Amino acid sequence: MNEVESQREISKSFPEHMLGFDETIARIHEYIEEAGEYALAYELMVILLETYEFTISGWGAVKLLELGLMMKFKTTREIDSRFNFENC
Repeated sequence: MNEVESQREISKSFPEHMLGFDETIARIHEYIEEAGEYALAYELMVILLETYEFTISGWGAVKLLELGLMMKFKTTREIDSRFNFENC
């Protein structure tokens, strides 16, 4: 989270009709800290990283991948359906 939060300059890339950078980061914190919705926070973080030009360290990328694997998190998007192993 810290790596993404520190890249405020990317906020210029967020479309005006969508949540802004600060609101999106606040929503991720809310999902984690208040609602306990870790899967939603994970999905939103993955979408941010795929959509915008954030740069994260190798360590951060590995930790995000490990979290997803350990918790069996995935996004609910059609493009990620190949990673859904719930029915296997």
